[in-house]
Amino acid sequence: MNETPNNEKPRVMTRRRFLGLAALSTCGVATFLILRRQRTSRITLDTINDSLKLSAGIPKSSPQSNTTSLFYSTEPVEGIPQAWVDAKGSDILRYANFIQDLGLKNITPHDVIYPHFKTRGRTSNSIPPRRMWKDIVPTLRIIDLMATHMKAKAITFISIYRSQEYNRAVRGRSQSQHLANRAVRVKLKGIEPSIVARVARKFRKAGHFTGGVGDYQKYTHIDTRGHNSDW
Repeated sequence: MNETPNNEKPRVMTRRRFLGLAALSTCGVATFLILRRQRTSRITLDTINDSLKLSAGIPKSSPQSNTTSLFYSTEPVEGIPQAWVDAKGSDILRYANFIQDLGLKNITPHDVIYPHFKTRGRTSNSIPPRRMWKDIVPTLRIIDLMATHMKAKAITFISIYRSQEYNRAVRGRSQSQHLANRAVRVKLKGIEPSIVARVARKFRKAGHFTGGVGDYQKYTHIDTRGHNSDW
């Protein structure tokens, strides 16, 4: 037989006390779930943004990155004239900011975007679709590395991306790497194209890239197609 010590009354769980404890418990669980959901959402958004930057060759911690949303900034970029924006729209500035964020030492957004304003007859070229912007990054990085190595005074891009219409107008190959935004025709000021091609092949042999190298009289073709090719 259970006995209660003298002067002590048994603690009885009243209905009011039970309901109060239940309410506190429910609030605690609800608060925990809300905080957890907010934290998960924030982590997920940060992860998505970081993934977008990495897929484009941009470090997560890049101090210059303006990628706080799915699209790049339309802030003015040095060397990009307003006439270009008026002619082809605000994606010119987005692409310029994308190139600027790569942190290249020898290549400016103007250098990259200029060839996209070329025309042949009545056919004008265009900048690549956004989904293809990242595809030119490995090629630009190898050109930038070569320019530093060769101490080039200036870089001139003859051709980079070509739209289907413009490629037909200049009689480019139907499988041209320019259509995939992976190729450039480039001149390094003061350096013979044959020497540029030779250095490109050395860099390729050293494992800096995998792709094509074409030696032309007035320029050098370099692309990052994923397998080696020479002409």
